Amino acid sequence: MKKSMIEEVYFSNESICEQIEPTKEYKKFSDEAFRLYDKLSGILTEEQKELFEDFVNKNMDERAEAEIMHFKKGFKTGLLLAMECSE
Repeated sequence: MKKSMIEEVYFSNESICEQIEPTKEYKKFSDEAFRLYDKLSGILTEEQKELFEDFVNKNMDERAEAEIMHFKKGFKTGLLLAMECSE
């Protein structure tokens, strides 16, 4: 028997983001980005590599924060929509 969504969130041993299957487009972009990252890392000086790594890490932090913000906004919007539909 399928659990309710509340039970699914509460009892799940994996986070919701781990349950999302990446699309073909996502995999394509990810592979291309890694290929470019690898190529660029191979031609930079040690000082440039360190600066580049800092940039990449901060960019990933920014993307993670944006994903959380969008998830929260979408979740809240969904709840408001559900409340409106139940009136």
